[in-house]
Amino acid sequence: MRDTFTNLTDDTLPIIQEHSCAIGEDFTGVWLSCVEMPSGKGRRSDPGNPSVFASTQQAGIGMLALNDEMKVHHESRADKNSIVLADRMLALPPGATYTAKWAIVPTARTTLWSFVNKARRMLDVNFTIDTAFAFMMGNEPVVNWTDARFQSFIDFKSANFIVQSIYGPPESRYRGRNAYSTAFAEIDHTYYRGFNKRLRRAFPDRRVRHGIYYHCFIDNYEGNDERFAAARVLDSAGNHVNYGGRHTHDQIFLPTADNDYGRETAKNIGIILDDIGADGIFWDEFCFSRVPFSYGHWDNYSADIDPKTFKVDRLKGSLALLSKEWRKTQVTRIQAHGTLVCSGAPHTGALAATKYTAFCETGSITYCRGMLLWTPLGLGDHVTERTQRDAFRQMRRQLDHGCLYAWYATRIIPTRKTLTEHMFPFTPVSLNAGVLIGDERILTNRSGLLGWGDDSHFDARVYDADGRETTAIRVPRLVRDGKAYAEVRIPEGYAAAIVRRPQ
Repeated sequence: MRDTFTNLTDDTLPIIQEHSCAIGEDFTGVWLSCVEMPSGKGRRSDPGNPSVFASTQQAGIGMLALNDEMKVHHESRADKNSIVLADRMLALPPGATYTAKWAIVPTARTTLWSFVNKARRMLDVNFTIDTAFAFMMGNEPVVNWTDARFQSFIDFKSANFIVQSIYGPPESRYRGRNAYSTAFAEIDHTYYRGFNKRLRRAFPDRRVRHGIYYHCFIDNYEGNDERFAAARVLDSAGNHVNYGGRHTHDQIFLPTADNDYGRETAKNIGIILDDIGADGIFWDEFCFSRVPFSYGHWDNYSADIDPKTFKVDRLKGSLALLSKEWRKTQVTRIQAHGTLVCSGAPHTGALAATKYTAFCETGSITYCRGMLLWTPLGLGDHVTERTQRDAFRQMRRQLDHGCLYAWYATRIIPTRKTLTEHMFPFTPVSLNAGVLIGDERILTNRSGLLGWGDDSHFDARVYDADGRETTAIRVPRLVRDGKAYAEVRIPEGYAAAIVRRPQ
């Protein structure tokens, strides 16, 4: 669907769009950004999953924002047996023309997953996830580990991309703080170079890649609020936005293709990849940090609109829109060198076109739903995970929400391999609650007959409630009408990986 607007006036023109669908008495469920609303009512905004879906007794219907501006302005609502996809913050300058693009996605089945899989095919996001991610620090106690323990930490997590955070030893910090952005360029990088060398010794075949944390919006180098005054992200009162609490020194800036701050923070990528020699980057808070809009900038599309007078209260700029060309340039640069993993699904088409791998944090398990229209990958839960068993339970929970798993907690020191050994690479075919089907493998925490619709052969791995591989449960191969199935029969708390053999 396309709706084109042209501002024929001499003033900035506020526009509110609402696309609604009345479901009626057959209304049985609703999901906003793929999160279920048990009451049938709710409101959400998630530019990474700008969707709404409702089910009836016979079928389902969804709506999905497609163009950049409608994504970053996205609002989904459900109320009175109807669903709404809205943009309530569009403003056009005089003479400007704008086209909103959105999709109607009908489904023959009534489940959310029918919508998810149909939308994923339409968006062309079923590309391969081949990075098995894990954090690992290079300071104590890791620096005191033997080489064998250092290597086993990585092997038992089955990780092929090990990322150093900026939570390093004192000499790697800036005035006792995490060295964000331009501060990173000023610190001693011995901590990172030493870890790089140790990783190379442990894995001389380079099957395990070295990554370093990067953030483009936070900067805490003193004096930069004056040095990069034009790049400061401001709130509606004109104050420079910071992280608050104990982190007021962590200020938010906007990198663009034509400002000094963008040029300076981009130098860190060269330091990480060229000077230190890392293989890639983990990019945190990829689309924005702390706030999605700056009131010190205008993107020619965004404004606060008074819901009663329908007049523009304040103009503002989306961090995702204003930085998208700069970020695309950096992403292309990193991908040409090696590995990139980001936090958060893309909010713009330019970044979606790069097919980068991303995950969400899972302090709330429902955050996994935000990744269902991108790479279905969740970071482990830093709040609840303390043991290997905790981590395995989280892996199973994330499967319930359609997501694979990436290791988070560095305090979990594994003594054996677990489900992540057979989780990657994964090229999505079909996502379902508790059953993820990829070209290479099927991950499941449920019993059933599972297959690819052909006569594939496979190897099955079953894991018990502690995450230990067990041979006590067999997974036979059944053939019906020329199609092969894995007959999975597992107890509660177990999981299995059905790994497809090469044809």
